[in-house]
Amino acid sequence: MIIGILALQGGVDRHERTFKQLNVETKRVRLPEDLHTIDGLVLPGGESTTMIKLIHSYNLFEPLKSFANEKPVFGTCAGSILMGRESTDFEWETLNLIDVSVARNAYGTQVDSFIDEFTFNGNTVEAMFIRAPKFTSVGNAEVMAEHNGLPVIVRNEHHMMMTCHPELTNELEVHRYFIDTFVKPKRARSVS
Repeated sequence: MIIGILALQGGVDRHERTFKQLNVETKRVRLPEDLHTIDGLVLPGGESTTMIKLIHSYNLFEPLKSFANEKPVFGTCAGSILMGRESTDFEWETLNLIDVSVARNAYGTQVDSFIDEFTFNGNTVEAMFIRAPKFTSVGNAEVMAEHNGLPVIVRNEHHMMMTCHPELTNELEVHRYFIDTFVKPKRARSVS
C-alpha cells in the first residue's frame, strides 16, 4: 500500500512522518504519472491559492479528479478547500469531491492559531488550527467530528477532509482511520 501526498506546496513532511509511524509507505505526488502507483492521496495544508495554481501549472487538475473517482482522497486545511463543493474567497474551481461549502481562513490570521482537542471516532484527538477554514454548509456528507459545535472532520463514501492538523500534534488516529476505512477496503476490492 502506498499513500501519495501532493507535494507542490504545503505540509508534506509531517504527513509523511505520520504515515511512517503507521508503517505505511508514502510517495510525493508532483506529476500526473505519480498518481498511477498510489492507493490513496493526501492534499496537505498550505496556501490554497498557491496550491491550485501549481495544480494547474503541472496539469494535475483533471488527473486528480479522475484519481478521486476511483480512489480515496484526504484533505487537511487547504486541502479541504480544494476538495469542497465551493469555497468563499477562492476564485478557482474546486475538485468538488465532498458536498461541503468551505470558508477560507475563517478562524482568523496566523496569530489566531491554536491547539485544542475534540472527539473523533470515540477517541480524544489533539490538533492544531492554523488560519483554518470552517465548513459552513454540509450537504450530502457525514460530520465525523466537531469542535465547539462546528464540524471539523467530514466524509462521504470515498473521501475525507478536515479543517485542522492532527499531523502537527503527533496524532495518529485520523490518518489511521483514513487508511483503515477508505484505503484498505478499496485496495482489497481492486486486488480481488
